[in-house]
Amino acid sequence: MLAPLLLACVLTLSGPDRELQAALAKAGPNAASLRRALSRCKPEWKDDLRFLIVNMPDRDLRTYSGERLLDNVKLAREAFGSAPWRGRVPADVYRNAVLPYANVTEERDDWRRMLRDRYQAKALELGDPLKVALWMNENLFADFGVKYHPTKRRAPDQSPTETIRLKFASCTGLSILLVDALRSVGVPARLAGVYLWQDRSGNHTWVEVWDGSGWRYLGAAEPGPPDSTWFSEKAAKADSARREFAVWAVRFERGRKTFPVSWRRDPGDIPAENVTERYQRVQARNLGLVPEPDEFRLLEGTFVADEQTGVVAEGGEAATRLAGDVTRELGARVAESGSIRVRLDPSKKGGCEMRVSVEGVEIRFDGPSGADTALAWIRALRSRPEAGKAIVRLPCCVARRGG
Repeated sequence: MLAPLLLACVLTLSGPDRELQAALAKAGPNAASLRRALSRCKPEWKDDLRFLIVNMPDRDLRTYSGERLLDNVKLAREAFGSAPWRGRVPADVYRNAVLPYANVTEERDDWRRMLRDRYQAKALELGDPLKVALWMNENLFADFGVKYHPTKRRAPDQSPTETIRLKFASCTGLSILLVDALRSVGVPARLAGVYLWQDRSGNHTWVEVWDGSGWRYLGAAEPGPPDSTWFSEKAAKADSARREFAVWAVRFERGRKTFPVSWRRDPGDIPAENVTERYQRVQARNLGLVPEPDEFRLLEGTFVADEQTGVVAEGGEAATRLAGDVTRELGARVAESGSIRVRLDPSKKGGCEMRVSVEGVEIRFDGPSGADTALAWIRALRSRPEAGKAIVRLPCCVARRGG
């Protein structure tokens, strides 16, 4: 009589409870550890812990202890709970891009406390997730003396602790370290990448950061503005219909689609979403600018897609005019190593959005016709007495020259 009653209890479990019991059944001897964590977990954290257990790769279910998992939840909750931007992060983004203890196939080590203790104060001072990400990308790797190297690293998918110890990492290892550093202070971040570029020149991994309203992308250990990297052109040519040529962003929640691992035999259990369309829809372009006596001119050979040459040429003329006006009228010096950022976007009037940072204030304007308005804003800024010796700084990006 007892067996039918037990079966009836199992059949009446809710969906989430059925998923939890199924996960624990796969955990083998480690199930006892995971059950203890569930019993000790604070009620307000229990959903987080359930989410991790239900969605853990099978290999982690068998080996990752409940004690470590509970500590990860505690530290994630504490960091996120103190973050000024927490109200701008949906629950799904938090659970897939702050809460997870790992990204892909790296060794599972306990990075969260060490990185949080080192960077949380600065993150709270900056107060904005994108500002934190840009600052972290500029300072994190120098802090630990970590550099990119294609062969001196042990493996492409190194964990943060291993990368910090070895001082070298691949693009994947650098990206893992940046993602985990951001998660440690409550900034949602995740890996993104391609198995193979459309021109078959290789694979690549980078970082996506939630800025409070959407995802932005950065090249790890490549300081600069978001959505503007050496691989922007390549990503824009990705093919969403072909798994090996699509752009994928890693998730933790199990699903039907998985991240195509290129650095080892694909375990086929890393959840991911196809985000190719977002990289094709809005493309960032850098206009290389050469300083002249009274103006800046567009650098010859600056690479742009043929179908967008007209828009970029107009943007270049507007950038040159604006830089020249600022120099002549205001006596400000334009940084010679900089470039004006132009974002090509069909939804914008004139086909592009331009950004210029002046005296620490970023000014955005749509299309070439907006340059006059931007100059008016700059004049207003310059009218402040304390701005007498200010420098006009143009956001510095990598300009890809030639075709």
